[in-house]
Amino acid sequence: MANIVFGFADSGERELNTSMWRCFTPADILREAGHICAVKHIGLLFSSVQDEKTIQAIEEAEVIVLERLLLKPFHETIINWRKSGKRVYCTFDDNYELMPKSGMPSYATWLGGERPRNAVDDLLERHGQQRETGLYAILNEFKEGLGLVDGALVPSKILQNDCQKYCQQIH
Repeated sequence: MANIVFGFADSGERELNTSMWRCFTPADILREAGHICAVKHIGLLFSSVQDEKTIQAIEEAEVIVLERLLLKPFHETIINWRKSGKRVYCTFDDNYELMPKSGMPSYATWLGGERPRNAVDDLLERHGQQRETGLYAILNEFKEGLGLVDGALVPSKILQNDCQKYCQQIH
């Protein structure tokens, strides 16, 4: 039996599709199998202001699964979790390098350019950071973050092959 914390990245009810399949559903299935699972917004896992349940979930976690947002301000915490013996994984379902310009605002979030303010900006602002502007806005942070985690979980062999150069343990 494992103790697992999932950090979901989607915000707002209209956007929960990816988080549903990458975090909520796996947590439900693992709970049914006898594991202890908590599902928290990824911003809460990295916040300096956390409620008692979040603090306890992180302290007791053996495994932390983060959905896609491996932002630079989170890297030190990821390193510290791993140093403390926690296994940290990333889960995602897109090749962000291939995001088409027609995919606004996703294109702007990952690759830069003109874009409206969104949830990633809000999340970073709470950490006293700003998102890079221009080409590869958070893509490079994501790639660097993949090199910090124990492994990654993706839904296809194609995505696994595309991202293996950033994370050797990708399944």
